[in-house]
Amino acid sequence: MTDDTWAALVEAEDSYGEGAETHALARAAAARQQGDEKQAHIWAAAANELHILHNINKQWAKPRARPFGAHRPSA
Repeated sequence: MTDDTWAALVEAEDSYGEGAETHALARAAAARQQGDEKQAHIWAAAANELHILHNINKQWAKPRARPFGAHRPSA
C-alpha cells in the first residue's frame, strides 16, 4: 500500500467510519470524471482496503446488546 493510499484510507475512516468505503468509491468516481486517474487509483485502492478491513471487523467483532455498557452516551 502506498503512502497516498494509506492517507486516503485513514482520512475516509476517520471521517466516515462504516461509510468510508462508499465515500472512497465516490471520490474515485469523481476523480475519474475529472480525468485525474492518479487520484482515482488512490481512492479506488483505499476503498478496496476499507472493504477488506470492514469485512474482517464484521467477522470477528462481537455484537453487543448494550454498545455503551451500562452508560448512556452523553448528548
